[in-house]
Amino acid sequence: MKAIFLDAADTLFQLAEPVGQVYQEIGRRHGLPLPHSEIESRFAVAFREAPTPDYLAYSEGHDCEILWWRKLVQQVTKLPEGETFTHYFDELFAHYEQPQAWRLFDDTLPFLKRAADQYRLAVVSNFDARLHQIITSLGLDSYFEEVICSADAKARKPSREIFQFALQRMQLKSEEVLHIGDSYEADYEGARSAGLKAFHLERELGDTLFDALTNDSTLVD
Repeated sequence: MKAIFLDAADTLFQLAEPVGQVYQEIGRRHGLPLPHSEIESRFAVAFREAPTPDYLAYSEGHDCEILWWRKLVQQVTKLPEGETFTHYFDELFAHYEQPQAWRLFDDTLPFLKRAADQYRLAVVSNFDARLHQIITSLGLDSYFEEVICSADAKARKPSREIFQFALQRMQLKSEEVLHIGDSYEADYEGARSAGLKAFHLERELGDTLFDALTNDSTLVD
């Protein structure tokens, strides 16, 4: 094994505040009375059921991802299109590019420091182009050769295309790479289907990033 690819959200870092709280607080500044608990439950459903962005319809993957988020936020908040919604969405979208919107897991930096001594590292994540700034502002950029998001690859995990895009960028063969991520379907099954080794990170069961390096099934095939 020569390299490790890592997912980003819920693998390296997590939200600093609940979605419903943030949506409600920003909404209040725009005179929008948004219910915290309803937003939370609506978001979970909408995010889970949202279709893959139609990357072929746009020249830039980031533009496609912005529209995807705009539609999702509108579905969650049930706000009509218009100037008020545009201002609300723009502030919300900008908020999640800031470092204060995210919190590193306790094992993230210790793991990266150890892993960087032995392996080449890259981020491979279903995320728009804000990910590049987030990784930098959280002080993680020095550990990674590449930070690849779905907006860059115009493909989302579990699609093979995003993994192939990352392998080409890193000039690696699939069998030389371990991918670590929190989603069984997107990260584990997606990576395996692309020929990579994979580790399903189940933090709710007590997993840490270090477990990926001590799990025999991820290191040998």
